[in-house]
Amino acid sequence: MVKIINPLQINEWGFKKFFLIIILFQLVIINLVLNDHFSLVKIPILRQLLSFIYLMFIPGFLLLRIFKIHNLGNVKTILCTVGLSFSSLMFLGLLMNFLYPYLGISDTFSEFNILATVSIFVLSLIILSYFINKNYSNPVYFELKVILNYQFLILILIPFFAIFGTYLMNYYKINIVLIFLIVLIGLLVIFIANGSIRKEYYPLAIFVISISILFHISLISQFITGWDINREYYLANQVIKNSFWQHALYDDINSMLSIVILAPIFQKFTSLNLDWIFKIFYPFILALTPVTLFEIYKSQTNNKIAFLSAFIFTAFFIFYMGLISIARQAICQFFIALFLLFLFNDQILKYQKSIILIIFTSSIVVSHYGLSYIFIFFIIVTLIISYYNRIILKFKLPKFKKLTNNISTIQLSSTLVIFFIVMALAWYMIFSSSSPFETLIKIFDRVFGNIYSGFFDPSTAHGMAVLVEENTSILRTLNKYLHLITQFLILIGLFSLFKKKKYKINIEFFIFALISCLLLFLTLAMPYFGNWINSWRLYQFVLMFLAPFAVIGFLSLLKIIRQFKIPYNFNKKNAMILASIFFVVLFFFDTNIVYLISNDSSNSIALNSSYDTTNFNEYEVKSANWLYNYKGEKNIYADSNKSPLIVKYFGNVEIPENVTRIPINNYIYFGTQNTIKNGFLINVEYLLIKENAYINMNQVLNNRNTIYDNQYSKIYY
Repeated sequence: MVKIINPLQINEWGFKKFFLIIILFQLVIINLVLNDHFSLVKIPILRQLLSFIYLMFIPGFLLLRIFKIHNLGNVKTILCTVGLSFSSLMFLGLLMNFLYPYLGISDTFSEFNILATVSIFVLSLIILSYFINKNYSNPVYFELKVILNYQFLILILIPFFAIFGTYLMNYYKINIVLIFLIVLIGLLVIFIANGSIRKEYYPLAIFVISISILFHISLISQFITGWDINREYYLANQVIKNSFWQHALYDDINSMLSIVILAPIFQKFTSLNLDWIFKIFYPFILALTPVTLFEIYKSQTNNKIAFLSAFIFTAFFIFYMGLISIARQAICQFFIALFLLFLFNDQILKYQKSIILIIFTSSIVVSHYGLSYIFIFFIIVTLIISYYNRIILKFKLPKFKKLTNNISTIQLSSTLVIFFIVMALAWYMIFSSSSPFETLIKIFDRVFGNIYSGFFDPSTAHGMAVLVEENTSILRTLNKYLHLITQFLILIGLFSLFKKKKYKINIEFFIFALISCLLLFLTLAMPYFGNWINSWRLYQFVLMFLAPFAVIGFLSLLKIIRQFKIPYNFNKKNAMILASIFFVVLFFFDTNIVYLISNDSSNSIALNSSYDTTNFNEYEVKSANWLYNYKGEKNIYADSNKSPLIVKYFGNVEIPENVTRIPINNYIYFGTQNTIKNGFLINVEYLLIKENAYINMNQVLNNRNTIYDNQYSKIYY
């Protein structure tokens, strides 16, 4: 039986070994960066890979050592390490931005300054860890057969299907490998429900599924895809170009350190093109969120329910088609998941928990203003209800006995909630010229200003518009009903907790789930509430709290069916298999594989190379580059699908509602589809659902000149 020391928990090693591995890593990184800078010996990929590992783990391991947090296990140690690393890097970059100009140091975010600052920071943490925790030594070992097991080897091979599949799709328009990947993931979920995979591999399986399904979208094309992410790219790129963060710029996203600090630091360290930072780094972090949720769910249910719940969160199409293009939300949801993980964690001391929660709370605030507002609402309501619950427990009111029986003790403190609120308000009022704070005021004004005039009105309530939307095929209608059934199962799961004590659900988590249901109801009922963050994106977020109840609801429904003496053995194993099959079918619908096989139109860029959306080819990027080099002061007009590319380079774009009103002596940008169809794709909004239609541009282009043409993209003036 061969055992080796566990590299996933180096914070448990004796200080001498711990110190040597950190210093060795530090010297290797410095050597690689200097080699590239002075054009000495270059080893392909090595700098990118080791820099990625260094930034992801080294600061976090040191902080765990300083805080004396030990014995968390492999998964929680890695998750906490990554979270602490990102938090420290964001706030270190913030300190650089304000301190260095006063010290007379120019080019704040230059490659050398970032390397020097992070290196000094790491060395300072090493010194601190020596004085605080030098005597600790409890190294963890694991058996070599764990990583040589065929199940482990098969699991780690799955992401390579995503990489190879996207390569074939990008260069040869062949989607068979990606189809195989989606089917393979579905089969893996059913095998785990059947008990065919060892439970110690469940966290790895969740990560593998998450990163594979994210990469199967993010690695399509050489360029980033989507709306928000191109704005995020522009702001991060401005920091890189100016070597300084203009914190007063009036823009909601500009106050998000998860974009304007984290992306430039990773870009400078790895020397990767910024597109690839957004296409690889952010999906990698997003893939850790379901793993974190698995750990949360496991502590309250069991391994299989936790796994299937985490899969539900991953399987929803917004996870890999939506969040892949909203990098700040990917980071923020990871921090929210970490916050919950340690809020419910009793393995560490109270002061250690307080430090961790304050760090992750601060990181939530500087990662995404919208989710911060929503999560503040969650914790305020939860705190109020939890205090009410304490009164119930104190006076033992029999009316509420069932509710309190099934729920564990309260973890949330009023001090933490107050800190969260003050931190958020201070940050959003000070930075970006109060843009995020003003956005909140405008939202309140619009929602409550129309509260009496548009209840359950599809023309003002986005959730209701989605519900009543007419689908283009029977299969898409079936997909909508599968989602509605899932929501019905969630309600059954919530109500089942009132009846029987079976799962140890934390009171905060249970209240979060109830608030989530309330928010989903408000997207249906309240005018303009769902428009702010988009109902689908909100649903994806609240699945963090609702996913376990979908599984519990399915199992509870089977127990009800069993009472009718149906000739089928609904034992626990078969029930989990049936549940997994249901959610895998939903996954197949959401990935569009069902539509592809049935010759319905597929809305997935991973499976349908002709799908017209906010993705760009090399010819469109070349024309945008040309315009960037030669553009004067005039405005640029582009349609709804190509405008994000213009935003990526210029920060703004004009999207015409009426193409005949585009002024003379302004630029008109044509992408490939515009050139083929000689038209602009205009969004026609009906009941808050945007439908696309190409408008012929012949009349508009009559009096304009073609100033750039590469056959697949044109620019008119």
